[in-house]
Order: sequence, then C-alpha cells, then structure tokens
Amino acid sequence: MVFSRVLSGTPIIFRDLRLQLCFPSRMADEPPALTTSLSSRTTGVSWNSREPIRPESISSKRGLFFSGFLALPRFRHDFDRIRAQDTILYTTLLREVRQQMDAGTSKECISSRSLDNAADLGFAEVELAYAVSAPFGAGIDTTVGSVEVFLLAALLFPGPAKKAQEELDRVVGRDRLPTFDDEDALPYLGAFVKEVTRWRPIAPFVARAVTRDDTYEKYFIPKDTSVYGNTYAMMKDQEMFPEPEVFRPERFLDTTEPRFADFTLPFGFGRRVCPGMHVALQSIYILVARTLWAFDVEPVRDEQGRAVLPDPDAFRFMGLSRVPEPFRFTLRPRTPDVVRIIEAETAEAEERLKEFD
Repeated sequence: MVFSRVLSGTPIIFRDLRLQLCFPSRMADEPPALTTSLSSRTTGVSWNSREPIRPESISSKRGLFFSGFLALPRFRHDFDRIRAQDTILYTTLLREVRQQMDAGTSKECISSRSLDNAADLGFAEVELAYAVSAPFGAGIDTTVGSVEVFLLAALLFPGPAKKAQEELDRVVGRDRLPTFDDEDALPYLGAFVKEVTRWRPIAPFVARAVTRDDTYEKYFIPKDTSVYGNTYAMMKDQEMFPEPEVFRPERFLDTTEPRFADFTLPFGFGRRVCPGMHVALQSIYILVARTLWAFDVEPVRDEQGRAVLPDPDAFRFMGLSRVPEPFRFTLRPRTPDVVRIIEAETAEAEERLKEFD
C-alpha cells in the first residue's frame, strides 16, 4: 500500500515519496508509469486530458532543457530540433482540443478558453499553442522543487516545522486534512511558505529582454539585450533579510515592511512576473499544510544512531529550476488515524478525477 514504507519508519528516497503520495500505489515500483502519470495530470490543466496524448514526447520533456550544451558546438542545431519537437507537440494538442470543441465533447480547460477568445487575443496558432502549454512546461519542476526545499528546511530547521504543526492542530484539529478554507486562519503557515520561496529560490536566474534602449546607473542597455535578475542574491540581502541562511518564517510576521505583506519577489517582477505565481503558491501551501499535518519529517540515522542531514547547498539545475540533490529522510505519521484519513481523501479525489479520464 502507499504508506507501507512510511508507517514502518524505513527511510525512503524523496523523489519516490513525492510520487507515492500523489499517485496510485501500484506505481510505486514502476518509474516509467510514475513519469507518465505525472505528465498526464499536468497536461490536464492545459489540454483537458489525464492521459498523455503524445506519451513519447511528453514523457521525455523532463531533462530536454540545455541538452545541446553537452554537444558543443552543435548546440544550436539541438535547440532547433527541440523547438521543432515542442512546436509539433503543442500545436497537435491544441488542434485536438479544437476538434473536440467542434464535436461538442470538450470540457473547459485553458486551451478551450483561449480558442474561444482567439480573435481577441490576436495570437497566431503557434503562439497560442505555446501560451497554453506554459503550465506544463514551467509548472512541474518549479513546484516540485519548492516542495523539496520545504522538506530540506524541515529537516535542517525542525523548530519552525513544529510551530506550524502546532498552529495546524489548533486551527484544523486532528479529524480532517487542512483545506484552502483554512489558509486565512494559518498566518504562521503562510509565513512558512513565504520563507520556503525565499530561503532557497527555485528560479534564481531567468532571462528578460529589453524592449527599447535604456540606461541604468550610467550603463547603456541596447534594445533586445538579455538581462538576468539575480534573484538568489536578492534573497540573501542581509539588510532586508538578517541572517539570510537561517530559515525563519517569523521574519514575515514580526515586521512592518510592506514588501513582506505580499511577498512575490521569488516569482520575478515587472511585466514578466511568473503568470503561474498564484497557482504555484496555492500548490505549495496545500502540500506543505497537509504534509506537516500528517507527518513528522525526520532525518535518517546511521548505524550509530546519529542523524544524517543533507547538505543545504547541494543543488543542481533541472531545466531553468535549481532543485536540491536527491536526499533521504523519514516521514512518520503523527497519529494512528493519519493513514485512514489520507486514504479516504485519496479515494474521494480519484473519484472526482474520473471526470477527466
């Protein structure tokens, strides 16, 4: 069953765990099925289908980014090939939604809404296809990476996690999982989520383009120049974030700093702020809330019983995201009823998702 390894207290690899908690238990030992299911559910946001319409293309998306650099100086040709693959994939998916709309069989999704408003949007087909694919292309690794950072922080700084659990127990109780309706009554948990996005930002360098000639502090920046905002350095600004290496959610509570009230800096700024910011924050909130409500996050121990903690700076790039290296830990249910409550919630969620089969 899904929680067999968790209940026994046996350490497990996080990348397996995150999928065990999200997907049916039969997939626990089938990595290809796990990848397919992950991609399948993500495609549903954009194209209203839980099954990958082009499984060989979708399943191979993870890891495609920057592959060309491994074959210098041929990287330009590799990127051209990847772009061509993406274009075929996205336009084909969009056309299939259009066919479903014409047949009256399509359910509402981002693609159907965008196609309904295509004339007003003024996008060419390929532009529209890329636009509606954004949740798939940009939403997988970033959200998963943020959850990995949360678990890393919970291991290295157990105090804040305990405080968040105390707040959850006080507000939610132990008879049900937390929901989005609880969010306003959980200020410490909200600060905890903000600190997750600050402590180790997932997208530290994202390119922006200058649309016209500009001058900044006597530096001339020509039109079409690529500019990279150093989000990582901003999150380590000691004037704004004293002791920046310490995971301290209280910094977002014990302050009158207006920039902390609606802290979105890790998601970019200006016209090119992340369009999926609110979806990402909601996803991180509910995953953090439910994990802390259900489990204690504990380190694995060596043969001498000493805690083995991961390196807080061991990160790697996955596409445009900077994510922790795989690490081991233990999830221990906080009460005997945790498994029963989660299994009941899972069964209900699976029933609701059948609408999109």
